[in-house]
Order: sequence, then structure tokens, then C-alpha cells
Amino acid sequence: MSISFPGESHEYRMARNRLLQQEVELRRATEAVAAARRALPPGGVVPQDYVFQQAGPGDTPTFAIQAMPLPMWLLPSTSWKLAPYSTLENI
Repeated sequence: MSISFPGESHEYRMARNRLLQQEVELRRATEAVAAARRALPPGGVVPQDYVFQQAGPGDTPTFAIQAMPLPMWLLPSTSWKLAPYSTLENI
């Protein structure tokens, strides 16, 4: 199945088809790497609990989780409120 847009040249379509093929190959390679990662055996035992040596700049944690803000109707109950940076905080 070939798609063409009005006014595109043959060279453009050929280049787009090559790009599409590369994108398909990249997606397959990405999926193969993800499958290999999931198939890894368990790693070694951590000898002791990990403790951070220092906080980030301005005494803020350096580990962050990005999340999409939740609509209010998705929150589990009214005992939860949205805190800064779209994290949930039990009040």
C-alpha cells in the first residue's frame, strides 16, 4: 500500500518510504532490547541499604518522578489532595 500526498515529488516519496522503513526497524530493535532487558536474570544481592551521601542543590532531593496531573475524579477519595508537582499527599 502506497500513500502519496498531492504535489509531492517521486524523490520525496522515495525518501519518505526509506525513512518509514528505518522507523519500523528502529521500533523492532527497541522492542528486542526491551525483551532482552525483561529476560535478564536477577542481579546480585545488595550488601546493605543504600544511603544518599548528600542532598541535591539547595537541599532538594535529586531523584524526581514526573507524572501527569490527575483529574479530580480519578483520585481515590476526598482524603487525598494534590500537592505541588502533581504528587499525591495523604492529609
